[in-house]
Amino acid sequence: MLQLYYTSSETERLPKPQPSVLAAKYPRLKEIDDKLKEQNRAIFEREQKRDKLKKEQSECTGIFKGGRRKELQQEIDRNDRQISNMKKHLSSIVREYKFDSVQAFNKELNASKREYFDYKAARAEWDKTYGDKAAVPTSIKERLRQKDQIVKAREADRVYQARRNDKGAR
Repeated sequence: MLQLYYTSSETERLPKPQPSVLAAKYPRLKEIDDKLKEQNRAIFEREQKRDKLKKEQSECTGIFKGGRRKELQQEIDRNDRQISNMKKHLSSIVREYKFDSVQAFNKELNASKREYFDYKAARAEWDKTYGDKAAVPTSIKERLRQKDQIVKAREADRVYQARRNDKGAR
């Protein structure tokens, strides 16, 4: 025998989870982090280029290659200056957004990330529990009628082939 009864959790609806202040900051902090990562990639590429130039300079030996060594050394020095300026720019990126240092920014980013993913998990749980019920509560008769319409539409689309009785003489 089927018994229908409501528990207190079904009749009382919990409020939708709201993001904390720290969790709400996460999307903006993520954008700043993306800028920092892009800057780090550019620095890494410069450092690789500098290493190739140093290798080329070390392979450049002989009396007649003194001019080439000098050019390579100037290019290496130029790359070193660019790299140091780019590293200084990293801290200026976070200072634009009112952070003292990159470490302080990373600390807040990590805390915000944890809060944000906790909020997302709580929200997913809430949606799983109350999400479908919040849309439109339908009665059992209404759901049966909808399923019946789906079955009728499927049957109407089905192509029937009649069997032929005259398959030829044997």
